[in-house]
Amino acid sequence: MNDQPNYGQRFENFEWIACYRHPREQAISKCKRCQRNTCLTCTVPTEVATVCADCASESVAHLGVVSNGGYSSTPVKSAGQSPFSTKTWFGGGVTLTATNVLVAVITIVSLAAFVFPSVAGLLAFHPVAALSQPWRFLTVMLIHGGFVHLLFNMYSLYLVGNPLERTLGVAKYLGIFFASVFGGSLAALLWTLFTSQIAWTVGASGGIFGLFAAIFILQRQTGVDARSMGFLLVVNLIISFSFSGISWQGHLGGMLTGGLLTWLIYKFALPRPGRTVGEAKRAAELIFIGFLFSAILLLSFAVWIR
Repeated sequence: MNDQPNYGQRFENFEWIACYRHPREQAISKCKRCQRNTCLTCTVPTEVATVCADCASESVAHLGVVSNGGYSSTPVKSAGQSPFSTKTWFGGGVTLTATNVLVAVITIVSLAAFVFPSVAGLLAFHPVAALSQPWRFLTVMLIHGGFVHLLFNMYSLYLVGNPLERTLGVAKYLGIFFASVFGGSLAALLWTLFTSQIAWTVGASGGIFGLFAAIFILQRQTGVDARSMGFLLVVNLIISFSFSGISWQGHLGGMLTGGLLTWLIYKFALPRPGRTVGEAKRAAELIFIGFLFSAILLLSFAVWIR
């Protein structure tokens, strides 16, 4: 018997394909890594195609604190793989990633500012000066308050930035980092406007706190145990509030900005069933445009009440 449809005849295939984790659920996709069938609950979208929950957990696990209490920086390929990651410098000892370039640039400028204080005066964030010199909202990350401050921040950026860059891709990763830096500066400005406490702010801590929050959100959304990262965030916030001379406003503003943008990206700007890669890309663009528009409104308000 020929089971092929005749010309003009409608034919539908109702073959039941079970999910590998939930045998009673219909599979809607197949993991691009292990080729297992996944239902709606077990399907995790990536930049290209989908992965199963187990493969997603393996990919995101390196974003958190591993069982020995330290961070894992082992390269894990994902759909968000950095286009720079295949290039190496100095005989293959240094991987060229956006994170490593950031670390190098920030280190060079910070060291130059130690030698030439006028550089720090031009790039550090000052609430009053920033209203007429808006580049300070971002260049604050290039200046640090001492060698220890620089070393701690660059080590943290290298440690958490590279795995997050591999997971999200360069564009989304840099967008979250720069937005978090800007959000930290904006929080410091708004605090100044309402309290009249004017102080200089330096460091990339706002962006780094944003990356910490991004990892926490991704772990929560993908079912990975996020308690270690949550504990790390809480401890760092307690330290920020406990010692004078630390811009807790910048830390808190960066954390909230990075966490919010990451949540929006995960919910609306990643491909998933019924949403193409192009649609996800446009959603990501709208998210960052919305953030910039909101920031402009807040800055306009700050100038108006100045």
